[in-house]
Amino acid sequence: MSDYPLIAQAIGRNRPQKYLEIGLADASHFAGVHAPHKIGVDPVKPAVMDALMVDEGVLFFQMDAMEFLESYGELLDGLDMAFVNGLRMHHDAYKAIMTVMKSLKTDGVLFIRGCDPATAGDVGNIWQAVMTMRRVYPDWDIKASKADYGIGIITKTSEQEIKPVPEDLKKEMEKLTYEELENDWNAYADVIAPPATAAIPAASVNARKVSKSASRFAARQASIRQAAIKAAETRAARIRANQEAAVRAAETMAARKRANQEAAVRAAETMAARKEAAKESARRGADTRSRKGS
Repeated sequence: MSDYPLIAQAIGRNRPQKYLEIGLADASHFAGVHAPHKIGVDPVKPAVMDALMVDEGVLFFQMDAMEFLESYGELLDGLDMAFVNGLRMHHDAYKAIMTVMKSLKTDGVLFIRGCDPATAGDVGNIWQAVMTMRRVYPDWDIKASKADYGIGIITKTSEQEIKPVPEDLKKEMEKLTYEELENDWNAYADVIAPPATAAIPAASVNARKVSKSASRFAARQASIRQAAIKAAETRAARIRANQEAAVRAAETMAARKRANQEAAVRAAETMAARKEAAKESARRGADTRSRKGS
């Protein structure tokens, strides 16, 4: 059974092609989502993530939500469905939510956990972000369930330009407390009851999927290790060959240097001999001229 039956039901019904989950915990819910393309974001890497990433359609980013959205927001183009779990504060949550909504396809759905104001002491004031959205984007279908700290459900029923929040609305939201809403939660959001059953496979099926993925991951890792060993052996052989070639080149250069030195010595000796011969010839010439003169 899914930890989030409301979301599981929507996934089973809508069959998203691209799914985003921010805040994975142990990734048990993320593992059970069936979609060709899945993106997970969490500052802490779940233990099963390496096994899940054997599937080429699965991407994981170990970072906080805003860092991901600011650096890799282009990956969300064509997003069908998203689940934001773990954001606590109104302004950060609103910015993150609107970044996701900008990429969400028309009729795409965003789920946000922590939207019941009654639990604000446990999960922050993210409910104010959802309430702000109801005021700024009245055409979007925004509901909420009290299940599991409140699950906000935002359906992007139409394409709309992303708008700044008016300053007077910001101040109004900051002053608003749950006590003002406790007698009429529908003033905050259309409340729906959580479903009794989930529409995705039970945890045992998810566990088998993770186990099978883990086996494939282990096989892939073994193959990668073998390839790495072969590559290392090839690099070592090349290094040895290069070293041997360098030694041969050094020996050749030394031999040439010795040959050049020997040739230079011979040339110097030849030149000295010629000079000595020239001097001797000059002396004989001078002696001959001296004898003739006398």
